[in-house]
Parts: sequence; structure tokens; C-alpha cells
Amino acid sequence: MKLESIMDLVATMGGMKFFPTEPAVRLALCETIGDMTDREERVRWLVKRMRTLYAEWPGEREMRACFCSRFRPLDGINLYSSVFLDGIPSENPPEQTFDLLASGAVPIDRQLGSMVKRLAEAKKL
Repeated sequence: MKLESIMDLVATMGGMKFFPTEPAVRLALCETIGDMTDREERVRWLVKRMRTLYAEWPGEREMRACFCSRFRPLDGINLYSSVFLDGIPSENPPEQTFDLLASGAVPIDRQLGSMVKRLAEAKKL
């Protein structure tokens, strides 16, 4: 992957508060990303994920930790988040469930309520 392509993608993080504006620092970030991966889709994922997870620029080490939460870096340097102590949050939101019985949404009619209860119990299997 070309350095210019990485630089263009890294520039999209420029809207983050405290993101470095100095060209030499941005170049160093691009070099680090180039050490971690040679795949454009992974760089795209990284910059998008960084913008999603962090309101402020957390630093190069946290960027690496974010990358390592999904991919194995080519240079073998694996870091863990110092911002998210329990690990980088999942990209997939937790599945939302709606418990008819607990919500009180079961009809008062006993026969219908009984059928809904059996269906809910069967669904748990």
C-alpha cells in the first residue's frame, strides 16, 4: 500500500480533538500503520473505528491497541487499550431482546397469556 494512500486515510481523523497537525507526526503515524498492515481495507477500518470510538485523539499507542483488537499486526507488536480497560468495545451492538412476560405485555386473558408464556419459553431454547 502506498504511503500517500495511508496519509489520505489518516487525514480523515483530522476532525478529532487534539489530532496532530504537524506533518512529521502524521508521517510517523502513517509509518506505524504501514508497519501494522499492508491492506487498504484494514487501514480504512482502523481510521473509521478510531473516529467512532474516540472523541479525542488518544495517541499512537491506543491507535495500535484499536488495530490489535481486530487484526494481528505485521510487525508483531501487540498492545492493549489503556482507555478501555475491559477491552475495546465490540463493533456489534448487543442483541436487544424484549421479554413479554417481564414487560407486562402479556394479555390478561389467561388462555392467551398461557400460550404467549409457552411460546416465550420455547423461544428461549
